[in-house]
Amino acid sequence: MTKFYGYTGEFSIRTSEIDTQKRIKIASLIKLMQETSMQNVLSLKLSVWDLEDEALSWVLLKKDISVNSLPTVGETIKIKTYPAGFERIFAYRDFIVYNSSLDIIITASSVWGLLNTRTRKLIKIPPYEFYNVIPDDRLDRPSFKLSENVKQHYSHKSPILWSHLDWNNHVNNIVLVQKMLDVIPPDFLYQHSIHRLSIQFKNESILGDELVSFCEINSQEVSHIIKRASDNAVIALAKTIWTA
Repeated sequence: MTKFYGYTGEFSIRTSEIDTQKRIKIASLIKLMQETSMQNVLSLKLSVWDLEDEALSWVLLKKDISVNSLPTVGETIKIKTYPAGFERIFAYRDFIVYNSSLDIIITASSVWGLLNTRTRKLIKIPPYEFYNVIPDDRLDRPSFKLSENVKQHYSHKSPILWSHLDWNNHVNNIVLVQKMLDVIPPDFLYQHSIHRLSIQFKNESILGDELVSFCEINSQEVSHIIKRASDNAVIALAKTIWTA
C-alpha cells in the first residue's frame, strides 16, 4: 500500500468563525487549512521549527480556492492536505474539505516557497522523499494570472499591528485576505456568497507598515489589491467570484 504523506484534520465550526448567515468566514476557513498544513509539516519534520537551524521557513505564494458550499455553525468537517509535487523553487500543496457525509464541498490548490530567513529570498526546493508520492486526487495547479490594474472603487487604509504577525515575523496571509474582503461594501456581502478566491502574495509586509486595500467590482467578480502606502509596493493581489 502506498504511504500517505498528508494529514487529515477534523474540525467543528465554532461561533467565532461564522458570518451573519451562520456560515464559516473564508478567512476562518483558510485559518483551518493553515492549521492542517502546519500539522502535516510537523509530522514530516519540516516545520518552521524543524528548519530553524537552517534558517528556512515555508511561505505561501499562491492559493486557488473553489467553494461549492460553506459549512455552518456546529457542522463537523474534515480537511485533507498533502504535498503535491515541486518544480525548482515552487512546492505544491492541495487541500480537500469534506462535510459530515464525506462529500467534497471545498478544494484548494496552493504554491509555496522555501524562504531563507536571513536573506529573505526563496531557495531551490530539495527533492524530499514525499514528493515521489502524489495522491490520485491531486488538484490542478494554480495557473491564474492576476493584473495589478485594479480600479479603486472602494478602499481602506490601515496599519500593521503586532497581532497581525506570524512565526515568520511578517503579516500572516489570513490578515491580508481579511483586509481584502473587508473593503467590499456590506450590501454586496449580504447578497452574495463567495464561490472562488484566487490570491497571490507578492511582497512581505512587516510591523509598522501602513497598507492600502482597494477593490474593483464588476457584477459578480471582484478584483483586489493591497499596496504598502510608503512605497506603493504591491503586497497581494486577488480575484473573487461570487454567486447571488
